[in-house]
Amino acid sequence: KKMDYPDHHFFTHHDINEILIECVKHNAIVVTSEKDMVKIRKVTKDSRFVSVNIKVEFLSGEEDLMQKIRKILNLDYQ
Repeated sequence: KKMDYPDHHFFTHHDINEILIECVKHNAIVVTSEKDMVKIRKVTKDSRFVSVNIKVEFLSGEEDLMQKIRKILNLDYQ
């Protein structure tokens, strides 16, 4: 089951309990981002919560994208 929370959400004990109830119902674990795991670990150390490391690797176009980002951020001074 997928459970969505808004970006920058601070997990409460109530949130964690709701998630764990679903874990028990479905004999499941929770897979989350490392970013959210930092916030979750402030509320629980339950081993049913695991995080994945997300890495972006460009196959092409990385330099073009970086030039556009630098221009938008006004960092195109090199």
